[in-house]
Order: sequence, then C-alpha cells, then structure tokens
Amino acid sequence: MSAPRTTATPPHPFGDTSVTVEAAGAIFNPWYDLTIIRTFKSDDPSYIDPPPKITPRCRIELGDEKPALHFEDDKITFLFTERSKASRNLINPLLYFITFRTFIAYNITKWPTPEQIDPSTHPRVDTVPFRLERIIEVETQEQIDGRLTKFIHHEGRVEAIHVPTESLNNYLRIINPAL
Repeated sequence: MSAPRTTATPPHPFGDTSVTVEAAGAIFNPWYDLTIIRTFKSDDPSYIDPPPKITPRCRIELGDEKPALHFEDDKITFLFTERSKASRNLINPLLYFITFRTFIAYNITKWPTPEQIDPSTHPRVDTVPFRLERIIEVETQEQIDGRLTKFIHHEGRVEAIHVPTESLNNYLRIINPAL
C-alpha cells in the first residue's frame, strides 16, 4: 500500500500574515462624517452594496522591512514579505495613525484576495486621499406666521484628507523604538 499523496501548496508571495481591513465609518468627531450602510437582500444572499469609494486603488511602500499598504475603495491591505513579516506588530499602530489623521475607523475583516495583493494593479503613490464629508452648518430663514424664523441644520460636503507616505514613516521612526 502506497502512502497518500499530498500536494504542497506553494508559499503565498506575501506569507500568511497579510491582512485586509475594511472601513466601518467615521469615529465620533465634530468635523467629518462617513456613513457606511451595508445592505443585504433576503431573496439574494450573494448581493451586497458596492463598497464606498473612500480611496482610489493605490499603494504605499514603507520600506523593505515594513509592510506595504494597498488601498482600494473602503479597504486597506497590509502586505508583508519575508523581510517585513517581523513588522506585523505595526498593523495596529499604523491603523491608529490612519484613523487619527482621517477619522475613519477600520475593522480587520479577512485575508486578502489575490487581486488585493497584486502590486501591478495598485499604482505606487506618495500620498493617499481619503474621501469624507465635512460637516457644514447651514443657516436658513423662513417666514412663519409673519415672523422671520432662523433654522440651522448640518450638511455634508465632500472633502479629501491626504495621508502622505512621509508622515507614516515619520510616525514609525518615533514609535518603532518603543515597540
């Protein structure tokens, strides 16, 4: 009787430590809003709303021994190579910094798909724009029963917050000795 045949799975190009995070919405703040509503259909379980367009498809390279970050819509994928896998502990500090700069909260959701880790589909950039809505106070006046009445409400105006690669690297230079 022969031994059972096993097929070796080729190593993942970014190891088994790469991870994708997905935007959950804006953290509570008085300046920006980002409403994310995910709709599912009971008659079509495979349906899900398209992701919000928060960032364009792009990537930031932080160096050989640090993760690369791939951005697309509402997702950030942290990629680790053999040389950078020791920096896996930087996922949360980098997420905290991105949340601090953009007011967007992210949740770890899944392992990345092959498309999310393909550098050829994510152009390298020096800064990543994050699309949010700035909360603007709007004042209106109406005549009600012969009296001029003032109303105040808030509206969202699309605005981008930019996070440069240099600011992430500066942050890592400060925090890395503590880690």
